[in-house]
Amino acid sequence: MIRSVAVIPAAPALIPELMAGAAAEVEPVRSAARQAIAAVAASVLGPAGLPPLGRLVVVGLAADDVEAGSRSHDLAGALKDDSFGPRLELAALRGALVPSSAPGLPTDGVPTPLLVARRLASDVAREHPGTAALWRETLWITLTPESVEDYARSLVLDDAPIGLVVVADGAACHGPKAPRAEDVRAESYDDDVCRALTSADPADFAALDPRLGRELTAEGAELWPLLAAAARDGHRSGSGWRAELGWRGAPYGVGWFVATWLR
Repeated sequence: MIRSVAVIPAAPALIPELMAGAAAEVEPVRSAARQAIAAVAASVLGPAGLPPLGRLVVVGLAADDVEAGSRSHDLAGALKDDSFGPRLELAALRGALVPSSAPGLPTDGVPTPLLVARRLASDVAREHPGTAALWRETLWITLTPESVEDYARSLVLDDAPIGLVVVADGAACHGPKAPRAEDVRAESYDDDVCRALTSADPADFAALDPRLGRELTAEGAELWPLLAAAARDGHRSGSGWRAELGWRGAPYGVGWFVATWLR
């Protein structure tokens, strides 16, 4: 069962090593994202000194040229990445089953959303050392659009409690500085996404238009079925969700959200 959910942006701007002097501009959203991941981790961690109740699953969208299906990535160890210019070097996550002195692996083929989540996880693991037992079992998954519905069902039917981290963005068409052509529909689309994130109501997710999301280059349009499945499960079980939208904005023309669902 999905016990908790965090939604965080898929933006490389959340990696401070890539932002140089501009890193402080996005620290509020980075802080909110770290808090969301930490809350989800705590929900499946269990009492101190005992094995975790469940596991973390971090999900991002696969690249367009990937064959249909899901893919698991080994991101617990040390990593090196040169794809954005400045070299990014990440130590192994606390609790990972690899020595922290192991040579870093190139991240060629690891999608940007998972790299963003992995960088934030480094902070969470350092700030919350009690989560170490979770990181050795964390699943880092990419999904193609065709595989999202099936994977969502598998999470809902899993016997173990799942802490789900969804790495996704809203519309990429906010204002003249957006990476895509400005589109007046971007604001209302993101309003609808935020309504669903805040309500955790299956009907609000059913009302989202995935085709419009794709037209607005919203990566989240392909991944919201994961949250729709979690919303339906909470509705059926009667346990409900305590949903909170912790941050919303579009500082670089792309809609970013940080949300948590706990029950």
